[in-house]
Amino acid sequence: MVLLGSDSVLFTQHDSGGADILVVNPKEHGYEQMNPEDGSKGPAAPSVVFVLMAGGFSPPLVSVATGCVVLDLHLTQTETVLDHWLAAISTLDCAGVAGEHLCLCGGSTMLPHNPPGALRIVTDKSDYRGPAGTLRDACEEFGPETTIIAVEAARYCCIDLGDVLAHHVRTKADVTVARNPDKSPGGIYVLARRMLDAVPHAGFIDLKEQWLAKLIEQDARVMVCDIPAPGTMLLHTREAFLAAVRTCNGIKEAQGGVGLAPRILHGTRHAASVICPDARVEPDAVVVDALVSPGAVIGAGALVARSIVGPGAIVAPGAQVIDAVVGPTGIVHGHQIRREGSLA
Repeated sequence: MVLLGSDSVLFTQHDSGGADILVVNPKEHGYEQMNPEDGSKGPAAPSVVFVLMAGGFSPPLVSVATGCVVLDLHLTQTETVLDHWLAAISTLDCAGVAGEHLCLCGGSTMLPHNPPGALRIVTDKSDYRGPAGTLRDACEEFGPETTIIAVEAARYCCIDLGDVLAHHVRTKADVTVARNPDKSPGGIYVLARRMLDAVPHAGFIDLKEQWLAKLIEQDARVMVCDIPAPGTMLLHTREAFLAAVRTCNGIKEAQGGVGLAPRILHGTRHAASVICPDARVEPDAVVVDALVSPGAVIGAGALVARSIVGPGAIVAPGAQVIDAVVGPTGIVHGHQIRREGSLA
C-alpha cells in the first residue's frame, strides 16, 4: 500500500509475522541543505525530527514535589518515562522514518539526569517563549518540508506513533493533532516545519490556543487523529502519575481504604505497588498503591499508600504517608504546591 503526502512517499511492508511496518523512501523524503556562504549543497536534512517538549516556566507539580524531572521518574521497576519515550522513538527508527531526536527544556527546567547521546538537549534560555515559540526556535534549522513529531514529555504514551504519522500522511494534513478517546488532547503533534513560520520570533506563544487557532484562521489543513484507549496519559499530578503506573504495569487499583491497615493486608504488604530494585523497604513496612523510586528508603513500621516516594527520598520509621509525594523537602500534599510550582 502506498500513502501519498504532499512532498513525500511512505509505504508499508510486511515483517515475517505479517504485521505492517511503516517505511519512508529517503529519496523522496530527504532534503539537501544549502550552504549560505558558497551555495554548495550538503547532506540531506533529516526527513523526520522527533521532539520531546519537556516543559518550561511551569513544571508539572509531581516534578516539583519529587525534585526531579518527570522524564526521570520510573513507570516500572526498571524503566523511566524517558525510557518509554525512547522505546516509542525506536519503533520509528526501525521503520526508517526518524532522523534527529530533540528534548526541549525551559531555562529553569530540570534536565534529564542521564540522557542518551542521540537525544540532543535544547534549552530555551528566555523561559518565556511558550511551547510553540520554543518548538519554532529549536526546529528553525530544518528544511520547510521536514516532518516534525512533537510530543508533550510529561505523558505516558500507550500508542504506536507510526499510526499517527501514517494518518498525517494519508490525510495530507499540514498539522495532525492526536485526540484521546475521552476527546482530550493527546499531546502529540505531527506537522511540516513550515507551519511553525506562523509563530513570531518573540513572545510567549501557546500551541493549542494561539498557534493552532492562528493556523485554522489561515485555512491550514489541521486534522484530528483519534487514538485508541488508553491513549496518552498525563503525568502532571500524583493521582495521574499513579494511574499511569497502574496502567503500565497492569495493576488494579487498591479499593478505597481497604489495605491501609497492616492487619488487613496480612502477608501482602506491597499491594498494587511498584518498588524499584534500588529502593529499601523494611520488612514490616506497608506499601499500597504506591511508587517507590530508586534509592528511596521506607523505614520500619511505616505506611505508604496512594503516594509517590521520589528518588533517594526517606520515609521515617513509623511514619504514615497517605495521598502524598515524598521528595527532598519531605512529605508534600497537593494543597502544599502552588500552581506556579513552588512549595507553599
